[in-house]
Amino acid sequence: MAGTKPKIRFSKVIEILLWLAGLGVLAENIFLFQQNRHLSEALAPQITAGTQLQMLAGIAFDGRLEPVALPAAGSKLLIITFSPGCPACQANQEGWMKLASTLEQKGVRVLWVSRDAIEITRSYLALLTS
Repeated sequence: MAGTKPKIRFSKVIEILLWLAGLGVLAENIFLFQQNRHLSEALAPQITAGTQLQMLAGIAFDGRLEPVALPAAGSKLLIITFSPGCPACQANQEGWMKLASTLEQKGVRVLWVSRDAIEITRSYLALLTS
């Protein structure tokens, strides 16, 4: 009977370690859930489809803040955001340009907005037009 007592202690130690590991995993999941919610809120779209814009401005190639003339009520504006450093954006650029051309022929105004610095965007556009 003396041999069974250490097994009980060993199984209790294992049980306690498993509970501690489970609590650690639960705490990590709660932390990740809160972090994910915070990131989702930070990355939430600021302009949604159908939003009536009162004013829109961007930084021009010379660094000036330039207001964008918005289309009249009832007309349509498509804003394409891209990043010159993004491989997916580069791969889709030709298709987006065809789409923009087609939409512009149908009276839809297309506005291209780069998410990168002016210098990077300027270099990228120089490559596209050469």
